[in-house]
Amino acid sequence: MTSARPTRRRLAIKLPLLALGGLAITRRAVSALVDQHALVIGNNDYQHGPRLINAVNDAKLIDRTLKTLGMMSTLSLDQTALQLDSTIEAFIRRMRTSPPAIVWFFYSGHGASIEGRDLLLGTDAEFGTPDQLVRGGYPLSALRASLEQVRPSAAVVVVDACRDNPFVATRGAGRPAAGLILREWAGTLTAYSTAPYTRALDWPDRPNGPYAQALSAALLDRRPHSIESIFMAVSDLVYQRTDQRQKPGYYSELRRSIVLAEGRASLLTGSPADGTSLLASRTEKSAQSTSRSASRRLYRPDLKLDERYLGVRNEEWMDLITRIESAAASVDRIEAARVVAQAPRPNSSDFDRSLAGLVLATGRLVNNDRAKAARFLEIPALHGYVPAQILLGELQYERQAYDQSFRWLSEASLTGLPRPLLSLAQLSFEGRGTPQDTNMGIQRMKEVMKGMVGIPDAGDHP
Repeated sequence: MTSARPTRRRLAIKLPLLALGGLAITRRAVSALVDQHALVIGNNDYQHGPRLINAVNDAKLIDRTLKTLGMMSTLSLDQTALQLDSTIEAFIRRMRTSPPAIVWFFYSGHGASIEGRDLLLGTDAEFGTPDQLVRGGYPLSALRASLEQVRPSAAVVVVDACRDNPFVATRGAGRPAAGLILREWAGTLTAYSTAPYTRALDWPDRPNGPYAQALSAALLDRRPHSIESIFMAVSDLVYQRTDQRQKPGYYSELRRSIVLAEGRASLLTGSPADGTSLLASRTEKSAQSTSRSASRRLYRPDLKLDERYLGVRNEEWMDLITRIESAAASVDRIEAARVVAQAPRPNSSDFDRSLAGLVLATGRLVNNDRAKAARFLEIPALHGYVPAQILLGELQYERQAYDQSFRWLSEASLTGLPRPLLSLAQLSFEGRGTPQDTNMGIQRMKEVMKGMVGIPDAGDHP
């Protein structure tokens, strides 16, 4: 988290956006209340790193909110790494004999991802080296393994933490660490307060941060809403009220729909694919992956993600970008003009728009128009089409639009592909689009070297 002044508009909200997510649900359906347990953790008082302002108050607010919804909620504050481990283990142990239908987990504090390990940082974490951070963190993979032992019908995991390099520039110490990058879990909705490589905001002159405040208000809305529509509305609102600086979102692999109505939660039969989420109507040409046993959904207010790309493997992304670059190199002048002319059409594919963008960027057979090329590439990039994100990031570097270059290469790098990681390393070394950080550049180079043995299949992260 980092300090930021809030906009003048109040964030004491009625959440009008939630009205869009109202469901046609009978009172009989929502009256079947379920047992719910929650663990809420807030860390402010970091001993060796930047102290946070809102995290403890945010945790207290969410704890009160969940208790109002009838949950058995446990609140733990300013936990060291060892305390994090014991607190979570005690929480899991209590549920093993009688698993609840829904488990909630909320964390507010510092987070990091070191060499593929996603960590919630204890208050005693030392920020000098990646090894020190690992020793001072609780791995989310351990939480996942513990929840799999309990086997609730559904789980909601909310992480309100920075996802950038938390320890450069505005965060103070200039230490090497990558931001928290969450993975999808079967049977779980995972919500995050901001996008990868960006910061969650502390509001120094308010008791709570924007995300926790919006989430509390949304959960307490008594009208019927699916859990996905609630987190979508929260994401939209925080994005708007922070002037687009904070970009929340969620991943959902819930097998059963969670519905909140009249201050209580219920589980409906059937998966969220049965229509209890707004995502299908918000996503252009969305489609469910038939190869997955659980419904998978994701949302970010700054993107227009196409769910067809969730199951794409890295090998397929590499093949697609090779095909685009080969096609751009082989077309003749007539074909190049046709490709560029067809790209603006509504039915043009993301492949065709990417190809047209590359043809315009190179200017080999048509007039070079990098601004227009960027506009063509941005549409598929917003859909989560990785080749377009890579090409757009590289094009914006050439245009010296380094902030945009960093943005799109960061999105593409979540796949673990070497090409965007190498470009991000260069940006880190040069200090373009991101604070100059040699250690971060070296870390990204190491990620590429590890991937040379076997490229990780992480191609389904937004």
